Amino acid sequence: MNYRLIVLIIALIFPLFTTAPSGAQEQAPEPIVTETDANIISVREQLQEIQVSIQTKRKELSQLRKQLKNTTDELERKELEAGITQQEEDIKNLRRSFEDIALGGLDLSVFDPQQQNEQFNWQQELQVILKPLFQSLKQITEKPRQIERLNSQIAMLDAQIRIAQRALGNVEGLIDDSLEKATRERLENVRESWAQRASDLQRESEINQLQLKVMKDDDEGILQRIHQSLNDFVTGRGLNIVLSIGSFFIVFFLMKGAYALYRRWSNLTGHTFTSATGRRIFKYAYEALTVTLSLAAVLMVLYMMDDILLLALAFILLVI
Repeated sequence: MNYRLIVLIIALIFPLFTTAPSGAQEQAPEPIVTETDANIISVREQLQEIQVSIQTKRKELSQLRKQLKNTTDELERKELEAGITQQEEDIKNLRRSFEDIALGGLDLSVFDPQQQNEQFNWQQELQVILKPLFQSLKQITEKPRQIERLNSQIAMLDAQIRIAQRALGNVEGLIDDSLEKATRERLENVRESWAQRASDLQRESEINQLQLKVMKDDDEGILQRIHQSLNDFVTGRGLNIVLSIGSFFIVFFLMKGAYALYRRWSNLTGHTFTSATGRRIFKYAYEALTVTLSLAAVLMVLYMMDDILLLALAFILLVI
């Protein structure tokens, strides 16, 4: 018998007996999820959630429209119409969000002819930049302005209450049994109207006085508000100012130190400009570069801290 043939047959049959059962085979390694794949999965989940919200809003909108058709009360119709308008606006915003997320948040203003032809309005841009500053000042003075507004409202209500009470007294003095029935009924209606008005004014005045009392009894006084404002400034914009000024001086002194090391090296080795003019030009150019890099460090810090207000003010100061 040919031994080569026997060896060939054994080589073909042996793997059939040595192969592990399907259940004992090693499981295939799980696919590695990269950061890109994770972002895609997250975006898909967001799109799915937005789509569910759109479908829910559509159902609610359909129900509101059915209720509007079956409603005859004018006040209820106005409320339903306002709800329908709000639902339509919400659906519109959800659709816009869906498209923005699906497109990866790309800026599509290049496709808008109106924005392309819009001229730059520096006053409007300046208002947008300074808006956070005015909002901060508004928050600091919000409570004193509310107290002053409540005091003015209470004073006006007190004057209205006095007039209403005098009017009510005049009407009550005219009511008498000697009057005709129609005249007496009309005076009774006027009296009830002014009595209701005086009662409403008194109730509104009491509500304002209660609000004023609560605000005045608040433990947070003016010193605490100032302390909180200073604390917010130190941990927020104040910190950005310190970091930006610190970066300026760090770069400035590093450049000065580098220049001093260069001067020492040039004196030791003799590698320097032969003419005094060349040395002066190099010195002035290096000083200009030092100031430029120091200012660039300030702008870079403000940009990294996302402080648009200080960044804009820094640009304005540089231009001026």
